[in-house]
Amino acid sequence: MVAVTNAGGAVLEHVRYTAHGVPAAYTDADLNLDGEVTFDDTQLFNTWFNAEDPRADLNADLEWTFEDTQLWVAIYNAGESAGRGVLSRASVGNRLGYAGYRWDAALGKYMVRHRVYDPFRGR
Repeated sequence: MVAVTNAGGAVLEHVRYTAHGVPAAYTDADLNLDGEVTFDDTQLFNTWFNAEDPRADLNADLEWTFEDTQLWVAIYNAGESAGRGVLSRASVGNRLGYAGYRWDAALGKYMVRHRVYDPFRGR
């Protein structure tokens, strides 16, 4: 599991894992994947937009227009930070993570068949 999408295929959040499965969730607004939605992300979007980088074509129409900028502002304003140790933001609510294991947010561990796996300890 590396991304969560909506029914239309738009990515709601990205997830990365350490070698032992510690999750880190990132929103679309967190372009530099540092775990926080900040002005640095806006600067990165503007750089991509001015260079006509495909990553800035948010409506996928192969044109870099004001519509893409409006979409960026909406994504940025709705951005929630998540970061390391968080599988999914509350607004998304994904529980399926590393290797298909189920994440228990209260424990901060995975439920794997008949055992509990702690990715922070690797056991």
